[in-house]
Amino acid sequence: MSQTLTGMPAGRYTVTCQMANGEGPDSACLYATAGGTTTTDVVRQSCVGSNFDAQRDRMSADSSYGLLTAEATVGDDGLLTIGIREPATTADTWLVWDNFRLTYHGSDGGETSISNTDEEQTVNDKWHNPKAYDLSGRRLPDTPWRRNSIVITGGKKILVQ
Repeated sequence: MSQTLTGMPAGRYTVTCQMANGEGPDSACLYATAGGTTTTDVVRQSCVGSNFDAQRDRMSADSSYGLLTAEATVGDDGLLTIGIREPATTADTWLVWDNFRLTYHGSDGGETSISNTDEEQTVNDKWHNPKAYDLSGRRLPDTPWRRNSIVITGGKKILVQ
């Protein structure tokens, strides 16, 4: 299962999700692909003898349970593919996954994530020279932004009315 995102700003991204492996080998993985490079993180949370509902509930109760991470650097083409893969072909293999999160870390490789609230920028700079993103992390054109939308700028989510 995968999704290719288009129009992404160039820079470094991290995708995370929680995943647990029921029966069968621990071979499933979370992956991210950009610029011809793929990074993976293989499931480590085996739950043999458990069931889907118990694993889902455990993920809801503990955000670190079965947490996997993959990183990618998106180039000027703006393409990023994220997904999960299970190469095992045994009939009894099953997986449960939830809570996907995609984080943008900026184009300079630093910690200038769009969710960073410590970014130093004056209010005038934000509104006269904004760098804004939608909730999918895509760069938006300069103002005016669409009314009744949520825009991320200056490290903060803003409701445009």
